[in-house]
Amino acid sequence: MKHLLVTGGGTAGHVLPAIPVIEKSLKAGWKVSFIGSRSGLEETLLCGMEISFFSIPTGKFRRYFTFKNAIDFFSFCLGIVNSLMILIRIKPDVIFS
Repeated sequence: MKHLLVTGGGTAGHVLPAIPVIEKSLKAGWKVSFIGSRSGLEETLLCGMEISFFSIPTGKFRRYFTFKNAIDFFSFCLGIVNSLMILIRIKPDVIFS
């Protein structure tokens, strides 16, 4: 069975275009997984679909000085490491982002 990994998140604008791709892949018999943010809309929008959902920490880069940028930098780095670990574990055939 082929395995599709879909990524994106934070806003519906990243997730809504992926839904038809996920639906078509599921109908074709593919296994589908999704990597998204812990605090985004994607998990809510994708509930009810037969997919594996992995949440990772994410950050937001602001264009002004704030201490939150430093904290989010570490969240961003942790998200990269978590994503790589997921990729190694599930070994998808195709990645759609």
